[in-house]
Amino acid sequence: MKQPPSQFRSPVAISVSQEINSTNSHPSQNGVDISDPIPPVITSGGAPPDIDFSGQVLGLMQAVFSYGGAMVYCEFMSEMRRPFDFWKALLIAEAFIFSVYIFFGVYVYSFQGQYVINPANQGMSMRGPLVAGNILYLVTGLIAAALYGNIGIKVLYQACFKELLHLPDLGSKKGKWIWVFFVPIYWALAFLLAAAIPNFS
Repeated sequence: MKQPPSQFRSPVAISVSQEINSTNSHPSQNGVDISDPIPPVITSGGAPPDIDFSGQVLGLMQAVFSYGGAMVYCEFMSEMRRPFDFWKALLIAEAFIFSVYIFFGVYVYSFQGQYVINPANQGMSMRGPLVAGNILYLVTGLIAAALYGNIGIKVLYQACFKELLHLPDLGSKKGKWIWVFFVPIYWALAFLLAAAIPNFS
């Protein structure tokens, strides 16, 4: 049986390990273990009563950022050998992602309550699982960054630079050298944007 690709296995491994460890971990707030006596975990079916409007908007923005990558679906589709298969892959992937998000969120929230933070592994007090989760986050983050960066630079080059500035085709030798020049500029701008807006997490 063919093994699933690593970009599929890593997020599943992160989710499973965090769910297991969140049930056996003291809540951690701002990186400090909340020792006994631990204030009671409080959960609610809607917005907690002590959260103001700005806190609710922040919670909503976390969901928006989670689906922010959907903007490049069309670009991924254009890279496929059979683009018409994309809609089937999209439905399956979205159903899987949605079910994992809901299950993971409800499960961890039921144990950690008001102490849940994003990313969820940062709320664990046990050092080993916390470091393992950070390593998995780093690896999957680099994979996602490479994929989105490649597509993002291609979109900018094809839609903006080639059309407006009449730069050579990306397949030509000169176009490839211009691409190499744009890569560090793209990542520098991405870093500045992420640093300027810390809620991007």
